[in-house]
Amino acid sequence: MITRRQYQICSFFLSRFLFFGAGLSFLFYNSNNDTWFACILGLVLGLIAFKVIHIISKKNEGVSLSSIIKKNLVMKIVLYLFCFLLLNYLLTVLTLMNHSFFLYETPPLFIAILLMIVIVYGVIKGERVFTKVAEFLFFISIVVFTLKFIGYGYNAASSYDNLFPLLNTKVTGFLFTTLIFFIYSFVPNILLLNFKVEELSYKQMIVGYVMGAVSIILTILIISMTFGFPLATIIRYPEYMVLKKISLFNVFKNIENILVITWYFDCLVSGFIITNMIKKINNNTFPMLIRKGTYILLLLASLFVAVNIFVKDYTKTILLYKYAFTIIGALGLVIILYLLFRKKKEE
Repeated sequence: MITRRQYQICSFFLSRFLFFGAGLSFLFYNSNNDTWFACILGLVLGLIAFKVIHIISKKNEGVSLSSIIKKNLVMKIVLYLFCFLLLNYLLTVLTLMNHSFFLYETPPLFIAILLMIVIVYGVIKGERVFTKVAEFLFFISIVVFTLKFIGYGYNAASSYDNLFPLLNTKVTGFLFTTLIFFIYSFVPNILLLNFKVEELSYKQMIVGYVMGAVSIILTILIISMTFGFPLATIIRYPEYMVLKKISLFNVFKNIENILVITWYFDCLVSGFIITNMIKKINNNTFPMLIRKGTYILLLLASLFVAVNIFVKDYTKTILLYKYAFTIIGALGLVIILYLLFRKKKEE
């Protein structure tokens, strides 16, 4: 069982990690200068959806998600696909980030294997350990995030003029951005239903989500004020590039490689939660004799798909960025509807 605070911190990280990579550029592409406003509406949708999660949590009465679907093969497949896609997205963007900016002479497969080893090690240690790690990383993230905003105050390249004109986006593009933000920030939080947690009120449940979503909206504002549109739509990893322009008190410069660590924390903690979910579904699906083998095969499959299909072929990477939110949203909707309307006797 995890504590309320650990639940909130895990929600904070899950609400952020899908925006890493091209996620933010994709938002700008559809709604231009109105992106931040569309994202606020997406946050409101997320708060409404969390009310549904709260209802499901009370209905389950402490029963984990993996236990609920134990006897439902179709839902196991849906949840497998859901976690598989999230893990592939995470491995792809982290591997590309490291290979593009830090370890450009290192084979992508080697980078992905190292990332996977760290994630699997955390899962082996168990929920009690990796949620405590998440607590520690959360406080570092808050400190680093504060330093980002202090440094942004000394950013001469930013301008409020880049936020205007407002409300010049087509309604379809505006609503599309709202939907993307809602899916990216809320849907991964479905995995929190797999934790046994102290009883949570609705207000306690949304704390981490609100903090994570607001931090993304503030990041979007910073990127908008620094680069403006359309430059923000074509820059790869705009959240990293904007850090290159930040200095602390006009003294400490070129600190982007330190400040970017918060995105690594987002992916690391989210990786723990996703892989832990895969492990639990696997344990509920296969006999004890072959559990380890099937678990390893699933993780190797994720590595193979991430590196050999998405990382090595940029056109397929673009396809992942473009369609991932649709598939993630659809699978998440299926899971929520099943949990909301299932009958008790199905447990």
